[in-house]
Amino acid sequence: MKIVVLGLWHLGSVTAACLAELGHSVIGFDESEEFINLLNLGVAPVSEPGLNELLAQNLSAGRLEFVSRLEDGASYDVLWVTIDTPVDEHDHGQVEMVTNRITQAILNVPQDCRIIISSQLPAGTTQKIRSILDEHLTKRNITLCYSPENLRLGSAIKVFMDPDRIVVGINSETDRKLIEPLFASITDRIEW
Repeated sequence: MKIVVLGLWHLGSVTAACLAELGHSVIGFDESEEFINLLNLGVAPVSEPGLNELLAQNLSAGRLEFVSRLEDGASYDVLWVTIDTPVDEHDHGQVEMVTNRITQAILNVPQDCRIIISSQLPAGTTQKIRSILDEHLTKRNITLCYSPENLRLGSAIKVFMDPDRIVVGINSETDRKLIEPLFASITDRIEW
């Protein structure tokens, strides 16, 4: 599958590298030129054991690339949203910043795209995003699901590649059939 990973801090850089390692064609997308320049050199923006090596290996194999802008009309099967939710000085998540970035990205997804959101967001957020899709992209047949991230700093690659389970929230059995092959490439322990 061709996958765009949106957001390249800890969650996104690990997700992109691991998906490429599984054989998918991955484009890591973030507007931060600093992140993109480092990642294209095989240097993660955050310290995670084994991540730099995994990045370099998959960049060299041609399964992974990083960009700060997606080309208009770009074709891909999956948009995997991995934006780390920033917190303010009171440790409150700045959800609006994340949902705004998601909204901007989804308005340009191709026909039949599957969107997976793994960013930490409050209950009900995916329903709001679904409403935006229904309002603006009625003819594009978009599948939307939520799969909360469960990575642990220091063992994120192992947790991604061999999870205890993956939890996925989905709207219909039809949507499940479209998204299941991607998660099945990681594990057969999927809680729908």
